[in-house]
Amino acid sequence: MPQRRVTEEKHDKQPGSIAARMLGILSLLPRRQQEAISTRELDNKAKAAGFDITKRTLERHLQKLHGLPEFQHLHQVKDGRANRWWLDKPVSELMLAHETALSLMMLIDHARPLCSSILLEDLEQLYQHVRHIVEKGYKDSVGDWAKKFVSNSRFQQLLPAQIAPEVLTHLKDAVVTNRKVRVLYHSRSSGKDQEVVINPLGLSFQDGNLYLACTFDGDPKRVVRALPLQRFKHVEPPRGAGYAEIPAGFDMRQVVRGSSFITSEDAPPITLVLRLEKSMFERLSENALSAGQVLEPTADGGGRLECSIVESQGLKLWLLAQGDSIEVLGPQALRDEIGQTAQRMATLYRG
Repeated sequence: MPQRRVTEEKHDKQPGSIAARMLGILSLLPRRQQEAISTRELDNKAKAAGFDITKRTLERHLQKLHGLPEFQHLHQVKDGRANRWWLDKPVSELMLAHETALSLMMLIDHARPLCSSILLEDLEQLYQHVRHIVEKGYKDSVGDWAKKFVSNSRFQQLLPAQIAPEVLTHLKDAVVTNRKVRVLYHSRSSGKDQEVVINPLGLSFQDGNLYLACTFDGDPKRVVRALPLQRFKHVEPPRGAGYAEIPAGFDMRQVVRGSSFITSEDAPPITLVLRLEKSMFERLSENALSAGQVLEPTADGGGRLECSIVESQGLKLWLLAQGDSIEVLGPQALRDEIGQTAQRMATLYRG
């Protein structure tokens, strides 16, 4: 018995573990006052559910939570010398305020045009849950409130590619568990399906597609590749496979931020200089192209922008999409490339 108390005291020094354990135990409480249970009864249910906690510690944590405004839905009633407990809300609603739930709902709606249907299906239960929290939280909400929050883009979005459910499931498992995985992948360059063992490094959204960063097992150069998930024909379950070989110093977040992940460009940032017409100057004054950008107004109402930024495929596509509202002044190589592309585009429309 003393050893158990020592173990538990050490465990209680980890706030995250305590919180997760108590939320799990609170989920065992009844939802109605007439069904309230004593601390001893809750302790028995907790032990039966596999929670390692003493009755004394449980009582102490319950009393602390009962005094917090965040846990106003945890109720206590005296029954002689015993305390009886019940919870008038599901545990999941205790952890999510209705304002936060509304933000999460808006975020899911904003992501819909960019997400594969399989990802949206995974989120649908969560979406309905947070919508329920919003409806309960805003007592005077009107019936059509959900129609008042919309998401749109000024740019035409391509429809997300279709991904086989088992492909996404097994690749997510492989990334999280750091396991090698055998796949059948369709190479667009060769036009053939190839079976290969890969070392998964991470997953990245690029517009409407989901890419897997990986290396091919046995590749002496350990080239980091970006493979779109829609081209995977088959992925074997990664459970029991060997551990993936990760290149030394590899950081998925740094790779995505520091280069164009799709084209595998990997170069130091450039100093981009742009001439902006009036409306574009005003737009970039509110929505910056780069965190360190410098904007200077010009006499014609437009302006000049200078910033440090990675020369990526995304940057080039964005510059071309702005038409004549932007002129690239530097660097010269990028100016030449954008100018030549614009000339080829103009040629298509002559005559």
